[in-house]
Order: sequence, then C-alpha cells, then structure tokens
Amino acid sequence: RGLDFVPGLFVASPLAVVGLVAARGRVSAPFRWAALGSLPLVWLFQYVGGAGPQWGARYALLSAFVLVVAGVVALPELAVPVRRTFVALAVVVTAFGATWMVVRTHGAADADRQLADRPEAVLIAAGETGFLPREFVARADEKRWLAADSADELDEAVAIVAASGDGTFGVLEIAGHRSAPAIAGFELVDVDPLPFLPGASLQVASYRAR
Repeated sequence: RGLDFVPGLFVASPLAVVGLVAARGRVSAPFRWAALGSLPLVWLFQYVGGAGPQWGARYALLSAFVLVVAGVVALPELAVPVRRTFVALAVVVTAFGATWMVVRTHGAADADRQLADRPEAVLIAAGETGFLPREFVARADEKRWLAADSADELDEAVAIVAASGDGTFGVLEIAGHRSAPAIAGFELVDVDPLPFLPGASLQVASYRAR
C-alpha cells in the first residue's frame, strides 16, 4: 500500500510485545495495572469513526510507553536472534514513521500553499475532507474556511457564503469521489486537481455567482 499511518499499539511499538510478556517481573504493580488495566477500557470506549489517520494507538500512548520501557529492560535476557529481531522491527517502524512524517508534512505544506493562492474568497471542505482545514494552518489568515459533512450542510455553507456577499467559493473534496455538484445561484467555473498525499488526491471545484 505504500506510506501510510501504522495502526495498533503492538504494530507501531514492537518492543511493547516484549514488555507485555516481561511486565510482571519488570514493572511494579501500580504501573502495571495503570498500563494494562486501562487498555480494555480504551479499546471499549475509544472513538473509532474517522480515526484512521493516527499513528499506533493514540489513546493508549502511556500504556505503550510503559510497555516499551519494560521491553527494553528485558531485552538482555532474550536469546540473541530474538533480541535482534525485535530491535530490527523497532528500527524499521521508526524509520517508516519518520519518512511518513516528512512526506505528510511536505504534502500538507504544498497543498496549503496552493489553496492559499487560489482566487476564491471562501473554501468549503466537503464530505470526508471536513477535517482537513486543521492541516492548513500556516496561512489560516489568508483564507476563510467552512466545513460541510453532508449535502444539507453544504447547502447551509453556500447560504453563508451568499449572505456574506462573497461572489466566489471553492469546494474541496476527494478527487474522483463524485462529480462537482450543481449549486443554485452559482455556476461551476472549473475543477482543479490538488495533489496531497500518496494515494489521497483532492480536487477543488470553483464556483462564482451568476
């Protein structure tokens, strides 16, 4: 699949697996209960809708930290091949994460610059892109944003634009997700592609008042 977020506590933190096995002998009871006892509650109540973009298990970071420390302490007692395997996995995941951070940071910055330079007075992040305005903060004062998770909310956002007297706006969506919608009182000017991240291309449909 290529670069992307790595989900899961034990996938993102291989040494936590060692810590999980060795926790009883390496971590005092209060810390052990805090690290392990909270996990069922986290897994039961954590927010899962739309939470794909997360590294590891962001709701269990403290548990992961305690288990990794326990795993590092227990490494010298493992057989050499097993020890080297876990260390190699940890290095690979860390290198993958660092690379993904660079790619994501540059992708967001490049998209931010392109959006800030667009001529529309307002941009509307529609559908699954509703969370993206938070990624584009470097030039937040140069562009006004609205978010619309549904068709009804898009109509409300357009009404806000019209009431403000702005004659132009752009709708940001996932590329190829659907055709640019027809909007009463405005005409579709163009649809421009917006490269963002590997496997996640966007598009901006530009509208102006009739």
